[in-house]
Amino acid sequence: MAEFEIELGRTAKWASELEGLHGELRQQKGRVESVARKLKFKGDYVGVDIALGKTASNLGKLQTQMKQYGGMLGNIVKAYKGAESAIVAKVTPAMKIENAVNEAGDLVLSLMSEFGIAGSTASALIKFLGGAADGIDAKDILSLIKGANGQVGKIAKVLGKEAKDRNWADAFFGTFSKSMWEKLDVKPNASLLTKWKAAFKDQLSLEDYIPEVGKNGKVTTASKVQVASKYIGAAISFALTALDNKEEQGGVMNGRAWEETIVETGVSAVEGAVIGSTVAALIGGAPVVVVGAATVGVTWAVDMGYKALTGSEDGIIEDASDWICDHVVEPVGKAVGNWAKSTWDSVTNFFSGNKQKPAYSGAW
Repeated sequence: MAEFEIELGRTAKWASELEGLHGELRQQKGRVESVARKLKFKGDYVGVDIALGKTASNLGKLQTQMKQYGGMLGNIVKAYKGAESAIVAKVTPAMKIENAVNEAGDLVLSLMSEFGIAGSTASALIKFLGGAADGIDAKDILSLIKGANGQVGKIAKVLGKEAKDRNWADAFFGTFSKSMWEKLDVKPNASLLTKWKAAFKDQLSLEDYIPEVGKNGKVTTASKVQVASKYIGAAISFALTALDNKEEQGGVMNGRAWEETIVETGVSAVEGAVIGSTVAALIGGAPVVVVGAATVGVTWAVDMGYKALTGSEDGIIEDASDWICDHVVEPVGKAVGNWAKSTWDSVTNFFSGNKQKPAYSGAW
């Protein structure tokens, strides 16, 4: 069965832009016609008024086309919204319950991942086996590899410590032996801002991407394995996001798909760091594993609340990424591209001996 999907916000934006072009072309057409009328009875400009008249006619045709295209996109948005509303109206209580169960299941699996190697391994296997029922694809394989890679990194992290400092119970079942404030080396009576800053730095975990030098002045094998697993995990996460965006773009990894992949990766990291550090600053006296589980719960609640308030199906990260791409990345990219082209043209004209001034492009 064929599928048809559009992004309503972006399509409505294009419809509005086409309507705007219609208005601009109408103004330019009026200006050209005005100049043509002024030149009509001036002997030095015989024929120019006719050429300008043809130009005005062509602008009029473009103006009509822009209005038609804008109207067409507007009608598509209306039709899609109407169909969506009709489908939503037919959603039965059983379907709502099924959706709620799926959402709750995702939350439980995410919470399990916080409970050390045992919990995250169980979560990864359940997700993989659940997806296998509908057929295994590249994303399922990559997710499983990412999970296994993460466990290798956790084991290497424990092995990299002194024998007396290795706590296998915490590694396998989550860190219950120390509070978040102990992990962050922050005093319980420190200011909330101090706790938040320490937690934010910990959430970003940038030091995990740098090999640790041992007492002999050399990087240990365990540290190399741990750091390698971090980079591999980040690469797989990026690849999974890229595959999702490729599907959104109709199976084509075009410029827009790359834009969204990069922006979504950044937005997701910032969201995780902000929520995680806020939760840690507020309840950091609890064991590390409890703070991690609470962070998962708060993140889930924020996303569900956003969907409920806005009616979005994609969630806050996807929508925020789309907004940044539409209103920041693409306009800036276009402006930089135009500047680069203008600079290149000026340089090439200079060296080719073409010293002509640029043609006037202002309004008549």
